[in-house]
Amino acid sequence: SLPATGGLARIPSGSPVATTPPRNHRLDAVGMLTIFLVLQFGLPSTLAFGVLGANGTPANVFGLLLLVWWLLSRLVPGLGGARGYQPSRIADGLLATALIISYLAAFTRPITPEEVRAADRSMITVGAWAGILLSTVDGIDSRERLDALVRRVATAGTWLAGVAIAQFATHRELMDSIHIPGLSSAGSTYLFRQYGGDLSRVNSTAANPIELGVVLAMTLPLALHVSLYMTRRPLLRWLGVAMIGTAVFMSFSRSGML
Repeated sequence: SLPATGGLARIPSGSPVATTPPRNHRLDAVGMLTIFLVLQFGLPSTLAFGVLGANGTPANVFGLLLLVWWLLSRLVPGLGGARGYQPSRIADGLLATALIISYLAAFTRPITPEEVRAADRSMITVGAWAGILLSTVDGIDSRERLDALVRRVATAGTWLAGVAIAQFATHRELMDSIHIPGLSSAGSTYLFRQYGGDLSRVNSTAANPIELGVVLAMTLPLALHVSLYMTRRPLLRWLGVAMIGTAVFMSFSRSGML
């Protein structure tokens, strides 16, 4: 047997045998973020928990659970999570503080019930953002797990692009037939605008074509990175790049194109 130091096997000099530490299959930050990706990209953004309104989508609710998970990791050191100086954590704290102050300031004046509900929905989104960001910057503990997450983001972008291409080709919403118990439609599906009679402005599972174009444009560099430096299944990787780059233009979003 080989003596172990710091949890890693020490290999004698000149040994032809290489060993790696045993893989931990517990659900880590990358696994949790993968669940978020499935909820965010896989389900139409109009599906939400009715009592929470339009911002109560499964992805946002799961983002709040990620925030609770991160807080527990800070309170219980044994649960893991990076500590020490982290610029992203500080930036998120400043943003959250400013938004919370704005939320509280709204109640120092007469306020309508509609404004209260809108403010509450916005805080749900802010909490979900924080959960996703903090779980990412403090929960990913190796380059291997970071690469795994990047591959999964690229795959999610390919799925988003594939649905958009199918919508563009068929001139149909396609996702409006999805019904999940406990979820209700928080708004109507986006109506396609016709350009030149035969061109449909698509939205895939995003809230609208503008969001689709921007998300695809943000995903494209990650898909390129995966195709260039992660050589497993290269044809499928480059097919994903082509699909994402094509679907950006099908959204007819100036923001996405820029």
